[in-house]
Amino acid sequence: MKQRILVIDPDMSFATLLKESLEQTQLYQIHTAHNGQAALGALAQDGWAMVILDLGMTDPPAGQMAQLVHAQHPELPLMVIPLDGDTLPPEIRTLSVQGVLTKPFFLPDLPGLVARAMSAPSPTPVSPAMAETPEPPMQPAHAEPGNGARWTGDKAKLAAPLSALARELNAETVMLTCGEDLVAHAGRLAREEAEPLGRVIVASWRASAQVAKLLGREKVRFEQSMQEGSDYVLYSLSVKGETVLTVALNSHTPLGIVRYHTKRAAETIAKLAAST
Repeated sequence: MKQRILVIDPDMSFATLLKESLEQTQLYQIHTAHNGQAALGALAQDGWAMVILDLGMTDPPAGQMAQLVHAQHPELPLMVIPLDGDTLPPEIRTLSVQGVLTKPFFLPDLPGLVARAMSAPSPTPVSPAMAETPEPPMQPAHAEPGNGARWTGDKAKLAAPLSALARELNAETVMLTCGEDLVAHAGRLAREEAEPLGRVIVASWRASAQVAKLLGREKVRFEQSMQEGSDYVLYSLSVKGETVLTVALNSHTPLGIVRYHTKRAAETIAKLAAST
């Protein structure tokens, strides 16, 4: 049986492009809605596998529409199409979002992105499919004592955002480094496993700065980097100065989701640093 997807998009041409591209796979049946009234009428039905929402919607505003989707179908996966890159408005960040479709995108990648969003982990309870394969237990967020650490914030307050990010991305580990110090980490890796990885991250980050210097661009501030292997991705994002937030996770996780959740956690951590 084909999975039914509701595409809510005021741009009829773009919605039609999504519909045709996905239905060519013979896996999906796509219904499009171009305004709030049509979307609400469709949402009154059951049997949807996912909703794709364009954040350019204004009738009603996209944030309100997303809230209505979650109110009527709390467990329904939601993929959003941001207006600008992967930046999501505050009212969307508070919701559970399983997929982020950034423009432009490579059309042949669309079915895979949709399939991964459908199976993306939710912040709510772990699905049976995920529970079937036992994995090492998540390590609680742990603040490292460090020698001469330059992190001046309250390390105890890092536990919540790091642990939340590890759960949201089902990450092997989430680490916060400052200079040469591993400030805190969360995830499945133990401290002795996270520390050498932290040193690699610091070395990689500094190598990027050295490249900038060799190119005569000393003032360039690298904000993000990604190292990708066949099974895992290492994604790093600058929080402030030499403070870097890094996640190590399965390479099949959509980059838009990784960037969205990591950026949101980095903003929370930056506020913790500024509050001291």
